[in-house]
Amino acid sequence: MAKFNIKFEAKSVEGPAYLIVYIPEKLIREGRVQEAKVVYLLHGKNGDGEDFGEYTGCYPYAKEHELILVSSSMSNSYYTDMAYGPKYFELLSSEIPLFLNNTMKLSTDRDKNYVLGFSMGGFGALKLALTYPERFKEVCSISGSLRSMADNERLIKGGQRQDLNLAFGSCNEKMYKANDIYYLLDKLIKNKSTIPYINISCGEQDGLIRFNKAYVEFLEEKKVPHSFLVNPGDHSLSYCDKEMLRFFCKIS
Repeated sequence: MAKFNIKFEAKSVEGPAYLIVYIPEKLIREGRVQEAKVVYLLHGKNGDGEDFGEYTGCYPYAKEHELILVSSSMSNSYYTDMAYGPKYFELLSSEIPLFLNNTMKLSTDRDKNYVLGFSMGGFGALKLALTYPERFKEVCSISGSLRSMADNERLIKGGQRQDLNLAFGSCNEKMYKANDIYYLLDKLIKNKSTIPYINISCGEQDGLIRFNKAYVEFLEEKKVPHSFLVNPGDHSLSYCDKEMLRFFCKIS
């Protein structure tokens, strides 16, 4: 397999950024890299860009379905420009795509770009796709931390989640408008924007199932096209592995 481990200087985080790009060798041999579909993989809390390669079958799956995979390490940032930390969303949404376009010439065609996230990355995937709907055909959240900003604010004020406090701070209006996945979707609907197809999956025994169900109810209320799968499973990368394969089969 052709797996590229990349380190480059990123202004957004004021230091090095780490990027993993997997390209099936067949695509390279046949000169089809620029026309291949690209899936951005967003890791969960306390994870990094290596998690998918270490704990799922993402590379053999991508080889079979001829998909290019891009993952990176975003700390416990919740894919935000953190209240107390680096600008990880700027890194994800601006610097990484620019770097890939300048170096590897990966497709920027909306119909060939997808984003999938696990846990914290499920939130990040929805946030990215709803902030830049013109870039992605579909988004997939697996076991996503699909809380609203109101939910996050309650946990922060209750002193329960220092990680959320570092990411969102006081949950002010600027943070709300940039990070609330309910607000972001509503904004697209009001603007009559094209919305990426939304895929959501969560295990029956997952502690985040109630937040996933609440968001799906919102999608149904707004009549937004989506799929929702609830299967036996807990909050784990083994559950993510099965749902990732299902998504790869769907889009290939």
